[in-house]
Amino acid sequence: MGMTLQCLDRRYEGDTAVDIVLALAKDAVLVEGEPAEVRSYVEAAIERLEDLVHRRELATAWQLSDEAVAFNFLCLLDEYGLGRLRVTKMALREEDLRSEQSTER
Repeated sequence: MGMTLQCLDRRYEGDTAVDIVLALAKDAVLVEGEPAEVRSYVEAAIERLEDLVHRRELATAWQLSDEAVAFNFLCLLDEYGLGRLRVTKMALREEDLRSEQSTER
């Protein structure tokens, strides 16, 4: 596994940040009735954390890949003491790398 997030009494592991955010979404009741997508979960979570975290702390712009949005969110949780993130290797998918490179042009 490439990343681990310890959040409250749970430990989430995955090869990518998207894997961990989707696992968080499964455990949360933030997006009811629909399968959670990365962006919808992150936006809902940020709304619930608005007392602690200012919305500008996380950009969910369409130009960012889901992996970038998910990784930023996990870093935010770590920075604000809401979870502890450990990255043992960067596991970016090729499609995410291509997406990031195309937005830089």
